[in-house]
This record gives sequence, C-alpha cells and structure tokens, in this order.
Amino acid sequence: MDIDNYSYVSIPLQDGSNPYAIDYDPNASVMFWTDCNLRQIISGSIYGNNQTTLRSFKHYAALSGIAVDLISRILFYTDSQRGNIGVISLDEDLNKTVIINDLNSPQAIVTDPINGTIYWSSLNKIEKSNYDGTSRQDVINTGLSDSVDLTVDINIFEMKIKHALGDSLKVENLAM
Repeated sequence: MDIDNYSYVSIPLQDGSNPYAIDYDPNASVMFWTDCNLRQIISGSIYGNNQTTLRSFKHYAALSGIAVDLISRILFYTDSQRGNIGVISLDEDLNKTVIINDLNSPQAIVTDPINGTIYWSSLNKIEKSNYDGTSRQDVINTGLSDSVDLTVDINIFEMKIKHALGDSLKVENLAM
C-alpha cells in the first residue's frame, strides 16, 4: 500500500512466483519474502525494482515464515518441509541453519531484537530460543491447534505475543 495516497501498488514478480511469507524494512524501504514455487528468499524495493535472491533452496523446501531483525540486520526463516530454522545476514556472508532438531513443521517466526530471541509456531505449540538456537524452550504448549501467524509487541514494560488460533486471536504476556 502506498502510504502517501493509500492506494495499493502491485509489485511485479518473476513468472511462476508464489510469495508466501513477507517482512519489511521501513528504514531501507525493502521487502523480504519467501517464494514457495521458486524455493527462494528474495528482497526487493517496495517500488518493485532491485529484486535480489538472498538464498535458493535445491529441493523440498517449504519456506513458511520470515522475520527480519532491523537492529542486527539478520533475517530468520522457517522451512516446514525440512523442519528447520535458518538465518541470513543482510550485510555479511552468513547463511546457516540455527535449529534442526525436533521441529515439527515450523511456520511463523518473529524476532525480539532487544533480547536476541526468536519465537516460532509449529504444530500445537509456540517455542523460543536465542538467535544461535541455544536456550530453546516451549512458550505455549497446550491449547493450540494451528498457529498461523505471530506478532510481537515490545513496549517499555511488557512484551506480548499474538497468535492466530482458528477463528480467534490470542494475546499472551511474556516476561522480559
């Protein structure tokens, strides 16, 4: 959406594209998205130019979630097919898998840049870990069916994680 005149703007994409997850860097006016058909993570200007493939996957990738930490300039993604979470540096040559063990179809992902923590949804639960994959723990592991999306609100005094659950939204307060 063009915020100056509140109109929708189409971004031209490569033929055969199927964008799935998206995040945005308002400082650089750059969007980041996963493409399920091309099996790529792509960045591009909000005006549709300067599209760059940040990472391509050879086979069987289902790129379900994407989250950008604007402070550290790193991008996290989930691959629900392979059951892992990866990280890409936006400024350096860093591209690695952070978590590969015991992930059951990771989907949505968000960052907490203040604490260097990622949160992600998978089947029936929401988990978190440090950016390097250490200190992994369940945040919510009961009462969930399909967590579709996550958002994090960081305020001075509290942090809330919002997740979709069927036809409702749930808000969980988390200790900082």
